[in-house]
Amino acid sequence: MKRNRDLLTLVLVALFCCALVPAASAFTATSTLADGTAIPPGTVITVSITGLSNTNQLGYRITSDNLDVTDNTVRLNSVDVPFDFSNGDVETTLTTTKGITGTTTLVVRRPDGSEIIRESNNPITLNANIKKGTYDVSISGTRSGGQVGINYAVVGKVTNVNPANTYDLTFTVTGVNSGSITITVTEGSDTRFARTYTITPPPPPPSPPSDSEGYGGSAPEAPAAPAAPAAPAQLAPMQGTTTTTATITHNQEGQVLADYTIETDPSAGFASQVDIQAGTTAVMGPGTLNPGQPVGEITVTPLDPATVTIDTATTGTFSFSGLAIECGPTGAQFSGSPVTVSFTMTADQWAEALAAVNGNTAAMTIQTFDPVANAWVEVPTVVDPVTRTVSAQVSHFSTYAVFYKKEGAAGVKTIGELAQVTPLQPRVTTAATPAPTQMAPVATPTQQGGIFDGIFNWFNSLFGKK
Repeated sequence: MKRNRDLLTLVLVALFCCALVPAASAFTATSTLADGTAIPPGTVITVSITGLSNTNQLGYRITSDNLDVTDNTVRLNSVDVPFDFSNGDVETTLTTTKGITGTTTLVVRRPDGSEIIRESNNPITLNANIKKGTYDVSISGTRSGGQVGINYAVVGKVTNVNPANTYDLTFTVTGVNSGSITITVTEGSDTRFARTYTITPPPPPPSPPSDSEGYGGSAPEAPAAPAAPAAPAQLAPMQGTTTTTATITHNQEGQVLADYTIETDPSAGFASQVDIQAGTTAVMGPGTLNPGQPVGEITVTPLDPATVTIDTATTGTFSFSGLAIECGPTGAQFSGSPVTVSFTMTADQWAEALAAVNGNTAAMTIQTFDPVANAWVEVPTVVDPVTRTVSAQVSHFSTYAVFYKKEGAAGVKTIGELAQVTPLQPRVTTAATPAPTQMAPVATPTQQGGIFDGIFNWFNSLFGKK
């Protein structure tokens, strides 16, 4: 009997001790995008997590079996992780389930710019630590079919979290024309969030209204839908290069929260970059698919110089340098602070440029393509001979290229004339390069009279003579 009482006492003590040990708290995960929502490529998907504690084993997974991707190198998502995973307790896996033969390459770019690269047959496994920040994830391989299937997952124990806070885990899907993706968030073996989204291409432009409607009457003309800015149809990416993509963190108003520099693929043979300052408001402009929506991702693509043409009206005024890029998303607009687009030439390219403008760097100009006018339009340009850089501050994204204004063309200013106007502030300190010695042009009689009158008036003002 006493033995039974002792056993009962031990059981009660054990139960009491278990009650003192806090159970792992369950978190909740929600999103403003409902299950089945159709989204265009580049849409930011946010999963809000509340009640997260340091005892949680959290995982997130992105899966699909029907992605129609743009090429063999696919940027499927950029992940903004708002918390830390415990050191040595996180695992990343990638399995390609369809449409890719042979080895697959997984590239994870950390917030500090360093990269983890793994190439293997299925599956690829990483055990690198993950800290708070934005990670760019890309997957590449040789396509064997029209659609690609993937299973990408990150699982580990979270740390440095506060249960009272809400944490936003965000994803941006790019490099995909159409298909569907499923995002799942788990706690151990339990699913806390699972939704599937359909990726759809932008809708085609509306058909023009018919000339008539009904018997003997004319249909009223519908207001024309604003046309989304677009690069000229003849432009094409440079073969052998890839598009550079960067995820932009911003607040709800679209204000960028950090400085960003996006550089072009070095295999293009020239260096070009886009600089965005913290505090710049970056939103999609009128006529785009999502006007007013903050820009979540920036792309820069080198363009094939053979596909850049100049209309006949300007062939006598400009020559093309061979340097051109397309900045995306097309139609993005910037306010608060300008965005700088710059081209940096090699020594050989700079020598060719100087020869093209006869040493007058003021004749180097960046231009943007205007799809409405179907023409290239000049942008105020700054030239830095020390760094061999040509740059311009822009307020929207489109196609940008470097042109050389031919000698004698209207609007070409000499270096001396440029000194009489306030220049656009350059990105770096500039220093003038002496222009080659040239014979001064012979003035016409009317010009001579104007020159002598000016000198005479200057002497009068200097010595006080009337």
